[in-house]
Amino acid sequence: MFFRLQQPGLTLEQMQEHNSLHGEDLMNGICASDDAYSTNFGGSCDEEVVVIEADVVERIYDGVVVHPTKIVARYTYEEWCDMIDSGETR
Repeated sequence: MFFRLQQPGLTLEQMQEHNSLHGEDLMNGICASDDAYSTNFGGSCDEEVVVIEADVVERIYDGVVVHPTKIVARYTYEEWCDMIDSGETR
């Protein structure tokens, strides 16, 4: 499972078509985290946390670039923070 903070409502197809730029490298994939507690999320109530299944494209300095294969769940940023605080994500 991977975790990503993003604008709400992006489809799986939109995530699959994204190209992520890291330094001078353009990678076909999206940035995500493989650890729900180390996501470096600094979000707002206007964003969502999406839980996805994905294939790893490359590990990067603060997470991974992945090619998503399935959306598992979506949460508002506020819901996700509450789930982290309550231990529900463990």
